[in-house]
Amino acid sequence: MNISIEQIKLTSQFKKELKLEAAALQHFKQDIKNDQRDGECVGSLQNKLLKDKKSFRHRHIAYCMLRGKKYKQIEQKVRVGNAADMNLVNKIMEKYTYNEETVSAAA
Repeated sequence: MNISIEQIKLTSQFKKELKLEAAALQHFKQDIKNDQRDGECVGSLQNKLLKDKKSFRHRHIAYCMLRGKKYKQIEQKVRVGNAADMNLVNKIMEKYTYNEETVSAAA
């Protein structure tokens, strides 16, 4: 399998985005906990956190699959009804896959 320089750049960019997103999620979660300790109502923030975590999970699965891992290697134990949305994972993978045909067609 021959991987192009462009694909390596895209994958590297994806990894950087995931690292930033993970750090942001950790800070957001801590902010919610602090607000709860102060007695604030944080229901809408918790809902946003759940959505962001779900998005991160799918992006992480896509990143791992782009690097050659199989889904079973990424998530060995999945609760019933909590399987990843593979359509979403595939869309994310398409976004971060270098395709020479689309690049040359756009030029």
